[in-house]
Amino acid sequence: MHKSIVTFLYLCVQAFVATAQQNTKQPNVILIVADDLGWADLGCYGSTFYETPNLDKLAANGVRFLQGYATSPVCSPTRASIMTGKYPVKTGVTDWIKGRQEKGKPGAAIRVGSYKLVYFFEDKRIALYDLVNDVAEKNNLVVSHRKMAMHLSKKLFRWLENNAAKTPVINPGYSALTKTF
Repeated sequence: MHKSIVTFLYLCVQAFVATAQQNTKQPNVILIVADDLGWADLGCYGSTFYETPNLDKLAANGVRFLQGYATSPVCSPTRASIMTGKYPVKTGVTDWIKGRQEKGKPGAAIRVGSYKLVYFFEDKRIALYDLVNDVAEKNNLVVSHRKMAMHLSKKLFRWLENNAAKTPVINPGYSALTKTF
């Protein structure tokens, strides 16, 4: 009888654990951050000027927030705050970040943990950034973090190859100065 009580209790505990694990399912959260797109610009909040059917459908099937707080009125500090969990002043990003000042347009990028590797297709070079300590991507760590750069490069190029991904092709005849509208 003692053995059957222990077996019964064991089965009850297992059933309780299984039920608890099923009920602690993590919610799916999608955070969409878009520059120059205010909450009043979406159809789900009443706008008729912009057509946002996919975002409206997503809002209809999920949870909409009616009150919120942005850590800054411009995009870069807000993004830095979201990525680090810190106030913008603590990240060192308190104004918008100008576009990449270095030559070249990125063709592909990969992020693993806090590291982001960018491949520039025009001159075939790579740049490595630590997004926790350098949110503004000012310090290229390829030389000082060579092993990480090699690891992420292999991973990125393997992904590009396995997915038959295409990188942009340089158009030598195009010039933004001569483009007419």
